[in-house]
Amino acid sequence: MNILVCTADSLVYARPDSSWNRKSEDFYAPDFIDYLSFTPVLYAHISHAGKCIGESFAPRYYDAVGYGMLLYAQPFKGLASFAASACLDGTSFLPELSLESSIHQGFLSIKRYMADKAEAETLFRFPEREPDAIHKAIAAATRSCLVRRGDLICLELTPLLPLCSRKDEPCRIELSSESKIIQSFKIIFA
Repeated sequence: MNILVCTADSLVYARPDSSWNRKSEDFYAPDFIDYLSFTPVLYAHISHAGKCIGESFAPRYYDAVGYGMLLYAQPFKGLASFAASACLDGTSFLPELSLESSIHQGFLSIKRYMADKAEAETLFRFPEREPDAIHKAIAAATRSCLVRRGDLICLELTPLLPLCSRKDEPCRIELSSESKIIQSFKIIFA
């Protein structure tokens, strides 16, 4: 299983399946990480294998769509810094999908709860889902990569945004709709 990511600047890369955190497990940042950034994503679960899939044929290749977020560790140094950051275990917060859960119900948002603040801060509010956006991401990802049943294709909705740092600990992140918490996890710096 691969997690293919179409970045905000139209590049495509793959995250390993060990980065998938589907069950809201807390993220323990290793001691060499000073701060974390994130990007919200729209993602699709691939139902049929394919390569070079055209936008108009994309709906035939996925069976569910959802929202999530990807974490990026800072600072890594050197040429492979981005790849090293994207490969950390448990940094792809993408809830399990089913046909029922992929139906958009109300507005979704990402909120941050800090220990020193009483209320949550809304970091990002997801826009209404646009089917064409995920179709473009599938077409872009499959230009260079074969997708198989079970793969996930993520579309970053913004460039990297700041999330938290070692001095901000503890920090809790929540992906929720108006009536339901979809994911909730703590970021703990080791």
